[in-house]
Amino acid sequence: YTATGHAVWRLRIFSEGAKSLNLGFTRYQMPEGGSLILYSPSGNEVQGPFTPADNEEHEQLWTPVLKGDEIVIEVKLPKENKDLLQLQLSYVNHDFLGFADLLSGSCNLDVLCGAADGWEIVDEYRDIIQSVAVIGLGGGTFCTGFLINNTRQDCAPLFMTAFHCGISQNNAPSLVAYWNFQNSTCRQPGSPQSGGPGDGLLNDFNTGAIFRAGYSPSDFTLVEFDDPVSETADAFFAGWDATDVSPGDSVICVHHPNTDEKRISFSFQETYISDYFGYSPNPNGDHVAVPDWDIGTTEGGSSGSPLFNKHKRVVGQLHGGGAACGNDDSDFFGWLHTSWEGGGTPSTRLKDWLDPDNTGTLVLDGRSQRQCAYFVEAVQDEQAVCAPADGQFLITVSENFADSVWLSISGLPDSLTATFSANPMLPGDTVVLTVGNTQALPEGQYEFDISGTDSTESNGSTLLLTIVQSPPAVPVLLEPADNAQGAATNPTFGWETQAFSNYHFQLASDSNFTNLIQDLDGLTTGTLTLQAGLISQETYFWRVQSSNACGSSDWSEIRRFTVAGIYCSSKIAEDVPLTISSNGTPSVTSTIEINSGGFVEDINLIDLDIAHTWVGDLRVELTSPQGTTITLM
Repeated sequence: YTATGHAVWRLRIFSEGAKSLNLGFTRYQMPEGGSLILYSPSGNEVQGPFTPADNEEHEQLWTPVLKGDEIVIEVKLPKENKDLLQLQLSYVNHDFLGFADLLSGSCNLDVLCGAADGWEIVDEYRDIIQSVAVIGLGGGTFCTGFLINNTRQDCAPLFMTAFHCGISQNNAPSLVAYWNFQNSTCRQPGSPQSGGPGDGLLNDFNTGAIFRAGYSPSDFTLVEFDDPVSETADAFFAGWDATDVSPGDSVICVHHPNTDEKRISFSFQETYISDYFGYSPNPNGDHVAVPDWDIGTTEGGSSGSPLFNKHKRVVGQLHGGGAACGNDDSDFFGWLHTSWEGGGTPSTRLKDWLDPDNTGTLVLDGRSQRQCAYFVEAVQDEQAVCAPADGQFLITVSENFADSVWLSISGLPDSLTATFSANPMLPGDTVVLTVGNTQALPEGQYEFDISGTDSTESNGSTLLLTIVQSPPAVPVLLEPADNAQGAATNPTFGWETQAFSNYHFQLASDSNFTNLIQDLDGLTTGTLTLQAGLISQETYFWRVQSSNACGSSDWSEIRRFTVAGIYCSSKIAEDVPLTISSNGTPSVTSTIEINSGGFVEDINLIDLDIAHTWVGDLRVELTSPQGTTITLM
């Protein structure tokens, strides 16, 4: 008991060698004022608190994974309520393989990539990316799924995935969805980093769901989380298209390949309606066939991921296919048009849940989680101006406010002025905030807050104004050096950065830049790695220009470089076969020596043959001379 009148219980669980642990409580009823938290013995990782808000009719609580082989459970509640606590721990799930060690193919594209990394195409889809989560059932991660909007547009936590992922009425309470599990930086596709371990976090989640509908022929399952979506998820409820029109070309898939960090794939080829694994069109089919992926791919773990058409509306979810890094095979998505009517009952079709008022709507756009709450925000919360020009922000407020919303500013430097085009404003409206007298301050970034209040509610957000007074200087190029020889086919370029500037990069096969290989504007960092390989032994030219709100610099000096020659050869391990003991935890190493000069651009390991009593326990790794290790299986 504590001095504050609380009762506290702690239980420490140790499962030797576990990569992570998660728990399944088959009875969870937390009395008022109580809480349960989970943490590692060091206290570096903490989950919870789980509170009375997590009490559900099914009385279950399944926790997300916590790294390491030890976990501490701590329950705290007012001592007068201790007899009301009901807690039964029935499952401790031991992670043998390590979810963080499951690797996706290097051809995949991180969702964090954007214009600054040479992937401007991704920026258009920031909203729908936020609809997707990796999911686990009874411990572990195994499939992808996504939030989906309904015609009431009330942010009901409806979530779709694939039927073959195995979610049912009985096990839905053990479902855990992890939001924003993605790498913190852009790993260029094809690079060793892209095929290596990521740094995504599994600390934002929803746990527990109710099975709503499922239909095997089109392979869909719909559940509803038994709590609202996590407030920190910045979630998006995907729109959909249930018409009988094929999505055509330009489709997008957001997914967790091999349940790894979130990726995005693009196909610009004509899709068609087919049967499952139907390699020719069938207008009466129940799947959408994607002939091939032009950017990225899908893998095991991507099952259940949404297929978006060019209008960013879901038309299906991944059932399966042969697509992988290095091939041109097809994928097949259960068609949402088929799932709309499904098996003809509420438990086997979508329309009862996505159109609960039977409005007849067949096409619906997505909706941000923020739109279902009280918000005051700018259409663009960062602006840059060239003094003495004014900064202007478009301010919108939620339509959920009950009456007129009064706006106010705090934290703005005294030298600046701020005026609204209208104040107060009506719920759902947009006004212009003008920030003036910018010449009174030195160059820099200035952060301030805007708030909106009606008779009962208040909310706000933070805005950033960048003030510059002159165009930037000409960039100084760093690498590759002028006349460099033996450059990589996907070289990294570097230049000195300047405050409050962005950059225009050009790469050409001629010094007049009439034949551009890359033309990227709006870059925000001083490094760029090409995602597309250059031609061996060819000479290229590059330059960079700086820009800010006051204008652009002249182009930098022009540098040239020549790509190295590429030679293919095969090497055979001479120390095989090697015996792997069936006892203990043996480690066996086979070494292949490469004595050629230059650097290794790519390795393909073929004809790897392993026989062992316990094949499921094997881990196969490839280690470079520098010590970089990649897990193959």
